[in-house]
Amino acid sequence: MYTLTMMRSVLGVSPEVWDKLDTPYKVKQYELNTIKELCDILEPFEYVTNQIQGQNMVTSSLVVNSVRGLGAALASLHEVYKSKFVSVLQSSTETRLNKFESMEAFQLAATLDPHYKLDWCHDYDNEVQDIRDLLTVKYNMAHSVDPTTTDTSPAEPPPMKRNKFFALANRSSTPRPTPSETEVSLYLNQPCLQEDGDPHGYWKAKQPEFPVFTRLAAKYLVIPATSAPVEQLFSIASKLFRPERCNLKDKI
Repeated sequence: MYTLTMMRSVLGVSPEVWDKLDTPYKVKQYELNTIKELCDILEPFEYVTNQIQGQNMVTSSLVVNSVRGLGAALASLHEVYKSKFVSVLQSSTETRLNKFESMEAFQLAATLDPHYKLDWCHDYDNEVQDIRDLLTVKYNMAHSVDPTTTDTSPAEPPPMKRNKFFALANRSSTPRPTPSETEVSLYLNQPCLQEDGDPHGYWKAKQPEFPVFTRLAAKYLVIPATSAPVEQLFSIASKLFRPERCNLKDKI
């Protein structure tokens, strides 16, 4: 990413400055065009890298979205540039990153992040229903292992508010949902969190309403997407524990 920043700096130099530089080699226009093309192609990777390496924020829910976002961005770039470089990036991304899309932990993290819920799912291959079923299974497992959890659902639950997706369903022939299905639907049907909202604050506020989901969110949303935050800690520590400081006593 540092190389990308330097390339942008080169593009920011005005032609007048290039003409005044006393150097044996002058950067040609076609070279500047190549640098600009590289910056355009690598920009999606820069954005994703900055997002998933964030600290003090939820990053596990960004993994599936990042992989699919990169795929869509590269497909658009391929239509513009039609270069072998973009094709290689597409192939490499599919080989290296697509496996993360099917990882259960990242799928659940994206679903339990109130920013996204099921917005990341494809409309085909029944993915929406598959993730709903997975969430229901995890809910039932978490509910059954906690002896303090009690079923507070009324004996005769009121009819669920149905959106237009379910408008064609025959309510009289629809089986009564189980408590887990009711809570899953209640969570998924609520509006998504605003972009600047805090997922941890959301689940803290929703804990009385969704106690089981709050525990699941605490389990999956704390997973770091990368090891970058830990590596940064080592870099900071190396500045503190220098050889000349190693003779300090514990008290100091």
